[in-house]
Amino acid sequence: MYHSFKKKFVKQRYYKKEICPYLSLGEKKNNAKVLLEDVVRAILYRLKTGCQLRELPLKQFFLVEYSWNSVYQHFARWSKNGSWETITQRLSEKYKTLLDMNCIQSDGSHTISKRVGENVGY
Repeated sequence: MYHSFKKKFVKQRYYKKEICPYLSLGEKKNNAKVLLEDVVRAILYRLKTGCQLRELPLKQFFLVEYSWNSVYQHFARWSKNGSWETITQRLSEKYKTLLDMNCIQSDGSHTISKRVGENVGY
């Protein structure tokens, strides 16, 4: 129990320190009933698992009643204003020494094609 709480606390602290400063807030900055890092956790869970927004396990992320539509509104606003791109650039710059670029396949160009083979080309 303690270990899972400690792990969750470390992740929340990381989100608060590394991700949340680059996210834009609304005009009423103190109007939120949930923590910003909890919204980020829910969005990252959705991106990692690929589940539908309506199927998010909201009780896992929020202590109060919160809707999937509110999570979507945050994600849409941050996508539209470029906050996610800024976060990606900042984290890539900060942790570029930890990235092993030798084993990354960003598209399917290096994936084996078993049926077609040499006929396809690049």
